[in-house]
Amino acid sequence: MVVHRIETRGGLRQLIGGIRAADVATLARCQQLVADRASDVLLDNGYDEIDGIGNPPTKGGATIQTLRRLADEADDRYLTALDQLEEGAGDDEVMRQFAIARALAALVFVGGDSDAEAVLEGAYELCVVSKEEESELIQDLADALKATSN
Repeated sequence: MVVHRIETRGGLRQLIGGIRAADVATLARCQQLVADRASDVLLDNGYDEIDGIGNPPTKGGATIQTLRRLADEADDRYLTALDQLEEGAGDDEVMRQFAIARALAALVFVGGDSDAEAVLEGAYELCVVSKEEESELIQDLADALKATSN
C-alpha cells in the first residue's frame, strides 16, 4: 500500500474520509477555509502581491496562472534563502519564504479544482508551515465537517 503524503500528517489523516465524502457545499466551505488560512499566512509574512486575486482563486483563469508563477518564484526564493542559511544567514528568512511558498501552493490547489483531493492537498501545504497552523486548520476543517453532519 502506498502512503500518500497527506497521510503523514496525523490530524489531516483523521479528516481524509470526511472530506472525501463531503457534499459540494461542505467541500466549498473547506476550500474557502484553506484559501482564507493561506491568505492569512501570506499576510502574516508580509506578502502582499496577491491583491486582486479572488478568494478562492478563479478556476482556470489567469489568476491561477498568476498564482502558479508566484508560487514558483516563492519556491525559488525559499531555495535561495536555504542556500544562504548554509552560508551562515539566519533561518527566519528561510522559514518566512517557506511559509509564503507553501501558502501560495495551497491557493493554487484550492483555486485549480474544487474536489476533495484539491482541498486535502491545499490543507497539507498549510499543515507543513507550522504546528500551530496545522492544529488551527485541522480544527477549522473538523468543525466544518461536524456542522454538516448535524
